[in-house]
Amino acid sequence: MSDSYSYSDDSDELAPSKIIEKHFAEQSVLDSFARTLAMKIKAAFSAGVSQRQYGPRKSIRRDHGGAHERLVEDYFAAEPLYPESMFRTRFRMNSTYYWFI
Repeated sequence: MSDSYSYSDDSDELAPSKIIEKHFAEQSVLDSFARTLAMKIKAAFSAGVSQRQYGPRKSIRRDHGGAHERLVEDYFAAEPLYPESMFRTRFRMNSTYYWFI
């Protein structure tokens, strides 16, 4: 038995020329796929950019002052609407620590 490898004409799969041909064929398929994918990505980006609308940002007017008042009434009044455990769940701290901040 010999540990060396020998290539013969009978073994087409192991022939170096067949391996190289197979590699180039696979590389050609991969290159074609990459080109097709790149074209689709470029088309998607160019379509997305053309549909974008420019102009001022839309804003929603909110009553921040009223929200603060409701928060204080709900959690810190003499008779709070929500218990201490609910405050801890929502703000992840004890209400006494909140007042130190």
